[in-house]
Amino acid sequence: MLVILNTLLFLSFYSHAEFNLATGLTESSRIEVLKVLGLGSSSKNVSTMHPLGTDSGLEVAIAFEFINTNPITQFIADEDSKNILNYPKIIIGKGLYENTDLFFHFIPYTATFGISEFGSLLRFNFYKGSHFVFTGLIHANSANFNNQLVSRNLGGDLMFGIGQGWFSFFTTIGGASSSGKFVGGTQGVTDTLSGETEEVQSLHTAVGSTLKFSYYSLTLSMDHYVEPVYTVKLSAIF
Repeated sequence: MLVILNTLLFLSFYSHAEFNLATGLTESSRIEVLKVLGLGSSSKNVSTMHPLGTDSGLEVAIAFEFINTNPITQFIADEDSKNILNYPKIIIGKGLYENTDLFFHFIPYTATFGISEFGSLLRFNFYKGSHFVFTGLIHANSANFNNQLVSRNLGGDLMFGIGQGWFSFFTTIGGASSSGKFVGGTQGVTDTLSGETEEVQSLHTAVGSTLKFSYYSLTLSMDHYVEPVYTVKLSAIF
């Protein structure tokens, strides 16, 4: 637990601050922003491939996500986030039954950072072998980007994992959707000066691997929606 808390402080220190969108976003530009930020901030499965019910049943983790924002550079006012937006995320998972896990994750809001997020993911193992698993996932979350864009994201995936002992590999395919509310008014970001809502959908694929050392694990993954999102996660399972 101490290792994870220290890592959280370290990663938070290097997170970008004061994220801002540009003003005067048209409908087409709002859709492009939502494709990258809305879908990119969706819930992701980055836990060990075997269900938590086969361990002690509780996972505590810190993840660090990197969203490729290069395609929407012209719509971002924060210079530090024009190519990569990165932020830490806290994840807590609990094994409900032998083959069912529930995860909660969140980014605490701070005025200087400007991004917050919360959501959950339900994972059910259809088949669990000694060296591979076949898993279904459903998830939902909401992300707030500096009170300029609030996205609500839904998704469902199928995951196949294979591994033995300290190493495992997983691949995922599914779909995700995002509904984003862009704030209007004189302090808003829309070209109409009114609040506008856009919706997008995308195929979701992911690949990743996990290294497990006793109670701890390190996961690296790449999720792809319209643009790739990279995740590094350090966790402890109790």
